Amino acid sequence: MTTTRPSPAARTPAAPPPARRGRRPHLAAALVLLLAACAADTLRPPAEPPGTSRHVVSSGRLRSLMQGLERLRVDRLPQELDTTALLARRLDALAEAGDALAAAAVDVAAAADDLDLDPANRRLFLTMAAELRRRALTLRSRAAEGNLDDATAAYADLTATCDSCHALYRGR
Repeated sequence: MTTTRPSPAARTPAAPPPARRGRRPHLAAALVLLLAACAADTLRPPAEPPGTSRHVVSSGRLRSLMQGLERLRVDRLPQELDTTALLARRLDALAEAGDALAAAAVDVAAAADDLDLDPANRRLFLTMAAELRRRALTLRSRAAEGNLDDATAAYADLTATCDSCHALYRGR
């Protein structure tokens, strides 16, 4: 008895019907977005171990607030899929962060008593803490007004204040 081998055309699976082909680009795009969202968390630097801090004011509350702001800053998906609801949530989060940072700025100023600063550096430290509070309140008000561009500019100003203070006092 002889067996016949199927022809190569018979071994090749048939192409999917045209209706299925149309869904593949959407599936591929969804998969890419899902992978990008999952990968974003792996690209962040690891959190500092509990009890350690490079910040002059070692406060779990302040550290948590700053990590939350960092997540807002690097979050790219809402920029690509901007809708009214996403924008409102983002502005609400920025307003809350501004309010919480304004409260934390009071703690930063109070920490001046625990630092070994000469009178000139103490005045500068307190001035920078007051500027942090002012800019945090500006961030809150700009976000509450509903203008993402103004809130983003206020966030940049707030970050500049943080960077200036850290350049002078971090690690002391």
